[in-house]
Amino acid sequence: MHHEDAGVASELINTGQQTGGSISTALLTTVASSAATNYLSSHKPSALAAAQAGVEGYTATLAWGSGFLVVGAVIAAFLIPNQAWSRRRASP
Repeated sequence: MHHEDAGVASELINTGQQTGGSISTALLTTVASSAATNYLSSHKPSALAAAQAGVEGYTATLAWGSGFLVVGAVIAAFLIPNQAWSRRRASP
């Protein structure tokens, strides 16, 4: 990479982070809404059911978010090279 390309690379990383954050927020909001709606549609309407639907939404969002985090960590572990390990292995 040339020195004059550093700004472009930085903007590309920033844009990717902003886009990923927006998409993940929208996706997890959809998961929470769907879980709450499914809970409410299968229970008799009441204040307790509404509160429990909120809990169900948060629980589903936490489970999906944790799953995405684990999958991302596994992918990163395989795709990001370990330079220290490579250098140590290459030296006699």
